[in-house]
Amino acid sequence: MKSFFCIIFLALQVSEYATAKAHVVFLNPAEKSHPFWSQFTKLAQVSATSLDLKLTVIYSNDSRKTFLKNYKQISQDKKKEGYDYLVTVYMQHLGQIVLEESEKIGLKTMFVNSDIRDKSVLREIKKPREVFKHWIGHIYPDDYQGAFDLASQLILKAENQVPGMIGFIGISGDRDTGVATERARGFIDACDSRPRCKMNQTIYQNNWNAELAGKKAVTLADRHPNTVVFAMASDAMALEAKREFSKIGKQAGKDIYLGGFDWQKEALLEINKGSLEASVGGHFMEGAWAMVLIKDYHMGKDFNKILGTTFKSPMALSTKANLSDSKKALEIMNRSTLDFKKLSRWHNKKASYDFSIFNFLGTSK
Repeated sequence: MKSFFCIIFLALQVSEYATAKAHVVFLNPAEKSHPFWSQFTKLAQVSATSLDLKLTVIYSNDSRKTFLKNYKQISQDKKKEGYDYLVTVYMQHLGQIVLEESEKIGLKTMFVNSDIRDKSVLREIKKPREVFKHWIGHIYPDDYQGAFDLASQLILKAENQVPGMIGFIGISGDRDTGVATERARGFIDACDSRPRCKMNQTIYQNNWNAELAGKKAVTLADRHPNTVVFAMASDAMALEAKREFSKIGKQAGKDIYLGGFDWQKEALLEINKGSLEASVGGHFMEGAWAMVLIKDYHMGKDFNKILGTTFKSPMALSTKANLSDSKKALEIMNRSTLDFKKLSRWHNKKASYDFSIFNFLGTSK
């Protein structure tokens, strides 16, 4: 009889925990006005509201020092603020600090939007829940495939317009991020796969500085005069390169071919005009997807049973051919309310965790 009441008591405790509103803190690596991260954050907030989660956002202003300072403050404030879950990016050399401290204080952690490429680190930390039990999951976009698809599209356009060998330059982001290294790798492999493509150079741009990346594109073009394709790691970089080339009389879409990542509104407008060739996007949804998975995990519907603990989120290539779909997706994403419950297995038993942007578009008329 005593054991029966113990079981009932424990069940009530679990039920009380699961029904309490979870408090998620998102440690944003960028500043509030960042083109990509502002969209990422907005959708995470909309998703949290839809799923009845409390979400606090803390910005790190593109500074590793500020990021670490903010994380230490979060860990100190965990009890006072009632943080249950941390969502943030994995930063090289800082990610292990986050995992170790979060494990000590019992802060359940989910990494988003960045892969972990260092094999020696992976040997130590392994996968979520193996070494660090409070590291519950890791979502990151398929940056390699996105970069490969983008570069292939740019090369194909150039092949149809330019005779002979096609000079290629790739400009990726901060070397300290797995995102940038994967995009650089995708650029290189795409060029290697096309017989007429000549890889002139691939470089990294610290802090993803778009203005400097644009200027460097012109400098590199002067060093490699046969370059007509420039694959950029962000739309902001591609747009800056377009502006810089126009200053020296080179027209994007005619003399050079540019593309980037993020589905920025201005980039899609330029694709429509023919100045940019393509943009890869959809990964700004990862914050929203993280909220769905945290909600299910918190309510006892562990996503691990279906997805595992580490998985890639899909991205989509936007070109002039499918631009109307991309624009429609952005229009829907800019709404202040969206129904993310339909993607949650706690709210919808038939939910399949199909996190593709166009699947969400099709169910959000």
